[in-house]
Amino acid sequence: MRGKFVLKKGYTSQMPAHFFNMPYSKDNRVVYSDVLMISLMQETDLNILVNYVPPEFEVLDGDIQWGYFNCRGVDFMSNGEYRILQAAAHVRYGEGADAIEGRYPLAIFEDDPYPILGGREQDGMPKVFADISVPRHVDNHWFTAVSLYSETLFRVDFREEEEASAEALKQRQMQSRMNAFGFRQLPFADREGYAYKDFILYPQEIHMEKLWLGTGKVTILPPDPWYKVANLSFLVSGLATLPCKRFYGALRAQTTLRLCVSDSRTLSR
Repeated sequence: MRGKFVLKKGYTSQMPAHFFNMPYSKDNRVVYSDVLMISLMQETDLNILVNYVPPEFEVLDGDIQWGYFNCRGVDFMSNGEYRILQAAAHVRYGEGADAIEGRYPLAIFEDDPYPILGGREQDGMPKVFADISVPRHVDNHWFTAVSLYSETLFRVDFREEEEASAEALKQRQMQSRMNAFGFRQLPFADREGYAYKDFILYPQEIHMEKLWLGTGKVTILPPDPWYKVANLSFLVSGLATLPCKRFYGALRAQTTLRLCVSDSRTLSR
């Protein structure tokens, strides 16, 4: 007897599709209602940074935006929680009136398999698993770390100096929408070369409710020797090759995060 499962029009699915398929929701907004964010900029070398970004994008400056997110109230996890550390470049896709500016993630570390397997990686976001600690602080010093297999890979430090003015917060709130770009690649069955690739626009919204300014840094610790964390060694070492001229623009914010799933779309190839 032949199988009877078929993909249905008007449905969306995830692997395994024969179990995980459901009617498509046109206005899908994933909401994270309680997010503590630490963000800072790393000035690096543009000539090295471009080696990690596809030529379809123009890299607009030599800066990397680091973002740590302690996500709580995640609606698709029954208001549960998980954590993210992301490094992204400032890029532009297209030319003239059709040009779109946004962030091209170099790597996204997450500490829960559910949002990794069923989330933005389907739109080409480069997610990998790691252990990420909750944020801690003593007085004005906030800190956290990313690790795997008992090996610390990143440390994030933020030293709070002052709460932002109402005007500064308002300016940030007026710029809440951010474009992220994904790069999807599907290799051939024997893993040599690529059968398919495309680029995805994935809008997001970060609504800041409170904002504090200060100084910060991200310390990158490549595994030594590499086989201590073999699956992430080359990724972490690659980020470490980007020289750090300075960190600036550090902030901590209490936010609400929305992922505009239904507004994502494939960009022309």
